[in-house]
Amino acid sequence: MTARRALIAGITGQDGSYLAELLLQRGYTVIGMVRPADTEPFDRITLQGDTSKAKRVLGWQPEVSFCELVEMMVDADLHRYAKLEKRV
Repeated sequence: MTARRALIAGITGQDGSYLAELLLQRGYTVIGMVRPADTEPFDRITLQGDTSKAKRVLGWQPEVSFCELVEMMVDADLHRYAKLEKRV
């Protein structure tokens, strides 16, 4: 049986987060997309991840460490904000 997967655009919004929870409870693998400009605080949303199944079933291995990923994300945000400041 093929694993059931769902792609949810706007997963941090009200509808997207409820849909994600429902599908996770029903055994789906959920992948979510977030707008780059989404600045809503995430303190009410519990983000979880477990890569063990992807590693076990697909042989997946991360290409960058978590710290490297965070650094890339911060650099991208700083670059985007620098471009916005130039417009003002």
